[in-house]
Amino acid sequence: MLRIKSPPQNSYFAEQIYQATQREEPAAVKALTEFVTVYVSFIGATALIWNAPGSIFLVGGIVSKMTAWMAKAYFLNAFLNKVVWQPL
Repeated sequence: MLRIKSPPQNSYFAEQIYQATQREEPAAVKALTEFVTVYVSFIGATALIWNAPGSIFLVGGIVSKMTAWMAKAYFLNAFLNKVVWQPL
């Protein structure tokens, strides 16, 4: 098992990246956009695997701290960008 005793130099914590997005720093905005896109795409795939026909409830620390990012158009696009949902 890999154990890291301290963060590598030039690394940032999630809170620092989020704060940088509030200042509209391009690298932070891109990083958070990519994270949310991958995260939501995974949630959409999981909904298909579990055959969730009704609703999907997103809860927890990530979602509660990033509601503004989760409300953006690319969120829904990443969630629905599955071949079986294309007719929707």
